[in-house]
Amino acid sequence: MTFSMVFSLLALITISLPIMHYLLRYNVVLIGLTFLLEIFSTISGFLGCLVFGIKHDVRSWLMNPRFNHLDWSYYIALLSILLNFLAAILFAFECRRARSRRQRFTNLIYNMHPRSPGNGFETVPLKNLPSPGTSSPLSAQHYQQNRFNKQSPRSPDSIHSSPYASISRFSQGQQQGYPIKSSPRHFTAV
Repeated sequence: MTFSMVFSLLALITISLPIMHYLLRYNVVLIGLTFLLEIFSTISGFLGCLVFGIKHDVRSWLMNPRFNHLDWSYYIALLSILLNFLAAILFAFECRRARSRRQRFTNLIYNMHPRSPGNGFETVPLKNLPSPGTSSPLSAQHYQQNRFNKQSPRSPDSIHSSPYASISRFSQGQQQGYPIKSSPRHFTAV
């Protein structure tokens, strides 16, 4: 039971580090280490309670078995083992969730794409030039050079296409020179 208490205290110290926002970089590692410490605490506590439960009345093991009966403290020790096991399972789930969260955030960072010359929602560039005071000279030069280039239609799978590209008034029909048909069901992207 002493080993169980030591492992439980180490688990509490380990889990307090990410809670107090220390070592956030190693959050997944600390949660995994806490899971292992809780498992060790559960195993050592279970072995201690098992041995005491089997040998509590044997004279050769304890000198005075008259006072070695199973009392409320033994049952509280069993309850603490059960709660340590439950905590270990919850830490395992949290470790898995933290790892998937870290992977998802890493994917978000690596999958960010550069801004398009337009506003990002339409497939054609802006009609009015931005004022020189609000943009850098390099972006204005790039915009003026590419302003009159006819853009090819983009596929819906393109990373720069809008989710509203198929219902936009700037869809592929206008880019290919077809007149826009006005209908009450024609939506525009905002």
